[in-house]
Amino acid sequence: MRIMLIHPNYHSGGAEIAGNWPPAWVAYIAGSLKGAGFTDIVFVDAMTNHLSDEALRAEIARVDPDIVGTTAITPSIYKAERVLEIAKEVNPQIVTIIGGVHATFMYKQVLSEAPWIDAVVRGEGEEIIVDLCTAVLNGRWPADRNAIRGLAFREGDTIVASPAAPTVKNVDAISPDWSLLEWEKYVYIPLGVRVAIPNMARGCPFTCTFCSQWKFWRDYRVREPKKVVDEIEGLVRDHQVGFFILADEEPTINKKKFMAFCRELIDRGLPDKVKWGINTRVTDILRDIDDLKFYREAGLVHVSLGTEAAAQMKLDRFNKETTIDDNRRAIQALRDADIFVEAQFIVGLENETAETLEETYRMARDWDPDLANWSMYTPWPYTPLFQDLGDKVEIYDFEKYNFVTPIIKPDALERGELLDRVMNNYRRFYMKKALFDYPWKGKGFRRRYLLGCLKAFLKAGFQRTFYDLGKVNYWGPQSKGKVDFHFDETRRIAPAQADDWEAAAERAAAHRKAKQSAALRERAAVAKAARADVRETAPGVLSGPEMDDPAASAPVMACGGGKQQLAQEA
Repeated sequence: MRIMLIHPNYHSGGAEIAGNWPPAWVAYIAGSLKGAGFTDIVFVDAMTNHLSDEALRAEIARVDPDIVGTTAITPSIYKAERVLEIAKEVNPQIVTIIGGVHATFMYKQVLSEAPWIDAVVRGEGEEIIVDLCTAVLNGRWPADRNAIRGLAFREGDTIVASPAAPTVKNVDAISPDWSLLEWEKYVYIPLGVRVAIPNMARGCPFTCTFCSQWKFWRDYRVREPKKVVDEIEGLVRDHQVGFFILADEEPTINKKKFMAFCRELIDRGLPDKVKWGINTRVTDILRDIDDLKFYREAGLVHVSLGTEAAAQMKLDRFNKETTIDDNRRAIQALRDADIFVEAQFIVGLENETAETLEETYRMARDWDPDLANWSMYTPWPYTPLFQDLGDKVEIYDFEKYNFVTPIIKPDALERGELLDRVMNNYRRFYMKKALFDYPWKGKGFRRRYLLGCLKAFLKAGFQRTFYDLGKVNYWGPQSKGKVDFHFDETRRIAPAQADDWEAAAERAAAHRKAKQSAALRERAAVAKAARADVRETAPGVLSGPEMDDPAASAPVMACGGGKQQLAQEA
């Protein structure tokens, strides 16, 4: 049985300006399939190879697969749906499968607008895809699809979801097959070397209102550091990878394992062969301030820092439990450790103004990160913040949910003016860096890396792929009134998906009410115990868990959504 995996051809001018990124999902899914005995697997990267529909059609016809699978984040969903439509046009007998975060949570929307899809894989795909392919191989598809956990599919006019599959418990048993990728095409422009995106942990213990990672992965699991380094060593040895980015949302959450990971890299001499970068939280950097030079010794050279917003009201809106001063201190600490720091700013909510945008620029200049990135707020349709925004969300053309298109129209700005002011921030920030910083500050690797980053920006700017400027017809301040984002206003939320959202909102409201009631009862019990404790304790003597262990009462600084953080593994 032949399985064909296709990465959809979607471009937006965001992260891809730094190079072509290898689609890691293919390696992890293919590794699981091959481990189960499915060895006839073909991969086509339609994105990196810029394949047209007709070229893709010809390739599917040539390969003649039994199963075609693809994946999608929210902005690539229509391209992914089109991939599977083409597969059905080539051969209606092909079993078409889609996975990924968008399809997982929006499966009713996906199956409503793309009825040619045979199955949606909901959640982590490594184990579900094996069960599905086994059913096809044994002639039990579609008869046994209800028995396979973690799927959604159509039965006539009805959309059915089987019970959720458990998460992959033994993450150390995952063995990705990186050999399917065309490695010569995945180059990180700042260093001119091959790039990979391995995975150290899955999930996130925090619940930021704008994020979906904690919902998709459900529980937080960290691989053994030696296993991860084995994988990285193989990428360096077998595929000549010279730079990698850990795919984790927050790889520093479990400090003990992150430190062990760094130590393993050093012990194997890998920092001389491969450099790497991560995304992480301001609070983790401040926690690890004395360890940053050790991280740099392990080859960590680039940290993308979730500063998120210059205005404290935005940090509060995102449930970010950090302050503006925290951001400044974290950036300085990274620079002191000779680690390149990239500050991330989220702009474009409904309360955005010319003044708040200017404030982000002033903060960027004041904090002086090596790099700065202004991303348009993108309300993932399966996150709590999307529901909270209500009718502020006017655009349901998910192809534009890409961090570079203003989905929310600010009350005080037109979308074209918002884009223009963001571009003005970029122009001023990088002009100063190009003229007065990158060529003159530092030498050797630091200078080469920063000039490489500048090269990536200039290349995307001249090609007009940066921020999709060419597509929207932006040529500078004089064109801000003529910008056309090409929103497809015919796109709407499918009735089945809207019903699902309404039911979910009702469940969430009931859950919040129950939590509030429980919290009130707990506070009452604590107050009662405290009063009893005061009566039984000698004057001037304090007692209780806070005094036995001062850390017991200290709030855990989470990424967002509350104070709770998973206990660190031993």
